Amino acid sequence: MDKDPFMVAMNLMGADIIINTGRNRSSEYSFAPNRKLYKHEEYFHSCYLRMAQVHTLLKQLDQSAILMANFRTTKSLKKEKINRFDFLIYHLESYFLRITGEFDMICEHLTSYLRQ
Repeated sequence: MDKDPFMVAMNLMGADIIINTGRNRSSEYSFAPNRKLYKHEEYFHSCYLRMAQVHTLLKQLDQSAILMANFRTTKSLKKEKINRFDFLIYHLESYFLRITGEFDMICEHLTSYLRQ
């Protein structure tokens, strides 16, 4: 998932914006740390952040199956009376909340795309 084609393409687009900003004196876009972003930069920035969040959630969903399969009884879990059933319930709830969050982020991304 680290070499996801979409994330690679987003990184290349970002690198292109950075490279083409302020390279020569006649450049349309100049670098100023506090300047207001141009519309295309603002759109790219918001899309990139949303897709990074989606990517992170998908990665966490992949990892949750491994976490659910690997319950280890420790002294601290025994002390708190957390058994395998409680462990699985916790991770299943977390998994379903992440799926809902993923859906919300995708809807938010589509909404911002349609507004452009």
